[in-house]
Amino acid sequence: MNRRAFLLTCGSLSLVGCQAPRRSTSPLYLNLIEDINEERPGYGYDSFLPQERRHYPMAYGLIASAEALRYEQTGAEAAKRFATTAAKWLLENRDLDHDNRVGWGLPFAWDAFQDGSTNSPHHTYTITSALAARGILDVVSKGCIDDPQTRKSLIRQVENVADYLIVEGKYNEYPEGICFWYSATKEDSAPVLNPTAMFAGVLQRLGTHTSVNTDKREKYRAFADQVVSYLLSEAIVEDGSMLWRYVGGDSTSAYNDGVRAAYIVDGLLRYAEFDGLLADDIESDVEQMRIGLERFRDGGKLRQFISLAQPARVWGLGHLLYVFNRYFPDHDYSNFLLSKARDYSDEFGFQPRQDPPSRGFGAIRHTAHLLNGVIAADTNDFSPGV
Repeated sequence: MNRRAFLLTCGSLSLVGCQAPRRSTSPLYLNLIEDINEERPGYGYDSFLPQERRHYPMAYGLIASAEALRYEQTGAEAAKRFATTAAKWLLENRDLDHDNRVGWGLPFAWDAFQDGSTNSPHHTYTITSALAARGILDVVSKGCIDDPQTRKSLIRQVENVADYLIVEGKYNEYPEGICFWYSATKEDSAPVLNPTAMFAGVLQRLGTHTSVNTDKREKYRAFADQVVSYLLSEAIVEDGSMLWRYVGGDSTSAYNDGVRAAYIVDGLLRYAEFDGLLADDIESDVEQMRIGLERFRDGGKLRQFISLAQPARVWGLGHLLYVFNRYFPDHDYSNFLLSKARDYSDEFGFQPRQDPPSRGFGAIRHTAHLLNGVIAADTNDFSPGV
C-alpha cells in the first residue's frame, strides 16, 4: 500500500521529515495545563476517589503525549519539562506492585468485572500500560529527552511491558487472531477490545523502532498483526458505521462508550500509520469508523453511549477530540467536540461529568484525556515518529 495515500486519506498526518510550523497554543489548553502540577503532572483527584490525590500512570502517559506534541509544535521549554517529567516518572515507577514485572496500573484496589477477583493497587492493566507506553514513545520521538542513555532506558521499559504480556502469555488465541487480557491476571482474561487495540498500536511502533533488536521488531509486528486481525473480525457494520462491542465474541455485550470506541479506532489507525501488514484492510474501513464515532452526537449534545441519552464523560470527549483532530481534521465534528468542553467547566475546574454528584477537583485522568484532545485540535501537522 502507498503509505502517503493512507496518511492523506486520514487527512492529518504530515510526511516524515517535514518541518512543522511553530504554532500558538489555545487558551483552553493553557487553562488546562495551568492546573497541573509540573513536578507531579499525573498526581491529582479522580472521580473514583474524589477526596484523595494519588498518582495515575494513565494520566502521566496522556500528559506526556500532549506536552511532547506541544513542544514539537511550539518549541515551548515548559512543554519539554512537563513531558520529560511525566516520562521519567513512568520510568521510575514502572513496577509499583513490586512483582519484578514492568507494567502500569491504578493506585487503588479494583475488581474490574465485579466477579470477586479484586486486583491489588498498581496491578498491571493493558490499557493503562498502553497509554503509559505511548506517552513514553511520544516523548522520545518528539525530541524531549536530550540524554541518549535516558532515551534508551525509556524505550527498554516499553519493550519490557510488551515482553511481559507476550512471553508470559497474557492473551487469548482465536482462529481470527489474538486478544490481550484486560489485565495481567487470568480472572481478567475476557476479550475486552479497546485495551488490546491500543496495545497493538504500541507494538507496531516498537516493531519499527531502529533501537529495538531486529528479531524482537518482527515479533512485535507479528503480534500486532494478530491483534488487528481479531479486531477486524469483531467489527460490526451498522447503518454505514463500524462499531465494536465492549467484549469480543459476546453478542449480549453493549457497544463501547465514547472513550473506548475512540481507543479502538485510535489503536487501529496508529497501527496502520506505522505500516501494519493489514493497513489496506483498515484503509478500506476508515470512513465507516469515522461515521461510527460520529454517532455519539445527538443534535447539540454528546452522549456517553450511542444508544443512551446520558451526557458523555470528559475522557470520552477528550479522546474523541484527539482521534478526530489527528486523523479526520477536516470534519466539522472536531469543532462540535471542542465546543462541548465548556459544558464540563465550573469554578472547581473541569469535571468528569456534567453536574457530577462527587466533585473530583481536576479529575486528573479525565483532564489528561481532554488535554491530549485539545492539543491535537491546536495543530493538524503531525509527524508520526516512533
